[in-house]
Amino acid sequence: MRHPSGVGSVHLYCRLVGIIQLPERSDSTPPSSIRLRVCSCGLGFRQKTLRLLVLRFSPNFQAMVYQREINLSTNGHRDMHDITPDVARIIAESGIKTGVAHVFALGSTAAVGTIEFEPGLQRDLPELLDKLIPPSRNYAHEQTWHDGNGHAHLQATLLGPALSVPISNGRLALGTWQQIFHIECDVRPRRRTVVVTVSGE
Repeated sequence: MRHPSGVGSVHLYCRLVGIIQLPERSDSTPPSSIRLRVCSCGLGFRQKTLRLLVLRFSPNFQAMVYQREINLSTNGHRDMHDITPDVARIIAESGIKTGVAHVFALGSTAAVGTIEFEPGLQRDLPELLDKLIPPSRNYAHEQTWHDGNGHAHLQATLLGPALSVPISNGRLALGTWQQIFHIECDVRPRRRTVVVTVSGE
């Protein structure tokens, strides 16, 4: 994909507006005159030109994306892991100073989130989930598969498989008592994979 003027471009993925095409500029180009061509991901592919007031811009700017996996062995239902150090390590490896770390748990019976990772809450959260969505043979999932983990799918869906955390100065922008956790909702020990995608500059 090329800018209409024929110059090269850097493409950034934007969840809300689709593809942003950022034209190259020379050092003499005033920041206030830079234009972005935004291509909507909708069926109509309507294009808009936006004027951007750039506070900080480098002619050699290039978005970076770095992806790695975290592998876990869980002990089954209710088992929680603090994966904050693993995510922080991947960010350090990426060299990205400002951006976002996206954390995604593979599988439909596991979830990720943030919590104060201490022994009390490691008991409280799984107990709360079992009260809200208790183990039972009455779920429709059980009538179909008879595998005893209908509640595990629902608990994982309630918490969600993904989390995005800002990166500031090359570090996770988390609160003092806020850690990233992975929780096993399935009824048996599992080998789990968490995909961490770091994007920014």
